[in-house]
Amino acid sequence: MGDIAVYAWASILAVVVGGSVAALAVMTRRRRRRCDACKIEMRALSEHADDAHLDAGQRTEERILSVNYEVLVCPSCKATRTLRHSRWMSGRSRCTKCGYKTSSAGSRTVSAATEASEGIEHVTVECEHCGHEETFTHSIPRAITTSSDT
Repeated sequence: MGDIAVYAWASILAVVVGGSVAALAVMTRRRRRRCDACKIEMRALSEHADDAHLDAGQRTEERILSVNYEVLVCPSCKATRTLRHSRWMSGRSRCTKCGYKTSSAGSRTVSAATEASEGIEHVTVECEHCGHEETFTHSIPRAITTSSDT
C-alpha cells in the first residue's frame, strides 16, 4: 500500500472516530433523564428560569460562557437536578481560590527572546467571580531561526 493510500485511510479513520465521539457527546447530553424518586421524565428549565437554582459562581460561569448549567425539574415531586456542561476551549480555567471556571490569563512580555538569550514574560491570572489574582514570571525559549533554500 502506498503512502497516499495510508494517509487516505488514516484520514477516513480520523473522521469516523471523531464523528462518533461527537455524536456520543450529543446523545449523552440530550438523553432523557428520569427522576430518581418518581421514575418519570424530568423537564429542563429555560436558561432564564434555571438561574434561580444556581449559586453566584455558577451564574458567573454561565454569563462568561465557560460552563452551561441545565436544571431539570420533576413535574410530579418537584425534585431538581443540576447538570454541568463545561465548554471546551472557552479560554477559562478553574480559579485556585473559589474553584469556579472563571479565571483567565494574560501576559506581558518584559524582554523578548533572541537567538542569544531567553525572554521573560509576566503572566497574570484573574478570576472574574471572586477577583483572586495571581502573577508569576515565565521564561520564553530562545528564538530559533531556520534557513530555507530559496
